[in-house]
Amino acid sequence: MFESMYSLEYREEVEIRYRTVTETYTNEDGNEYTESHEEPYEYKKLIVTLHKKEMDSIIRKIFANYPDNLKHHETLFLAQVNMGEAFGNSDLISANGGVGGGIEYESSSEVQKKIVNVAYITPSLGAVWCSMWVSQVYQNAGLGYIGGNACDMYRNYTFTSDRSKLQVRMLVAVESSSSGSTAGLTYGYVGIYIGDDKVMNNIGRIRLTTLDNWIASFCKHHYVGFGFPPNVKK
Repeated sequence: MFESMYSLEYREEVEIRYRTVTETYTNEDGNEYTESHEEPYEYKKLIVTLHKKEMDSIIRKIFANYPDNLKHHETLFLAQVNMGEAFGNSDLISANGGVGGGIEYESSSEVQKKIVNVAYITPSLGAVWCSMWVSQVYQNAGLGYIGGNACDMYRNYTFTSDRSKLQVRMLVAVESSSSGSTAGLTYGYVGIYIGDDKVMNNIGRIRLTTLDNWIASFCKHHYVGFGFPPNVKK
């Protein structure tokens, strides 16, 4: 299973580069001359890319036809047991006093709670991968992988900016972010509403912040949008 998480891709590239070649010769009168010219040559590069799949997605594929095993895995996944470093964001969970909590969370459906629980333990993928993290949260919750960037999610799945319609498990997205990064300006920004005025998102680490702060940070020039991705409106 560990070996299935990683695969190596090898790709060779050939560039034509030039080097300076200097030649010295003596003419028929005995005079020595030195000349230089550019000579092309092939410069070969071996590009190695390491691809990583999340352990959870591999286990779900293996256990697709074994519901009892899958249920057992999900229990361990949410509890983290002794695999907190592999699965989750232990510092965030500790700082928050545990997973979940709050009035909205407690009154939510099992699907809603599952999305929140999984959001707490789905690790960061790096600073520019806010949308991929959101996609993995929904996938890890068993609701399919969305794909696309934050701008795509805003355009395709959000339908309101009315906070009274905001529900636990919804996307919180903006078409173009005012965070100051070029990527955010171009591709937008997205997080997940976990209830009780809190949004969780990936900024190179998994951050929990208030909805007001999220909007103030990312939505100075464009409206925030709330909505459901496919399979999440349950």
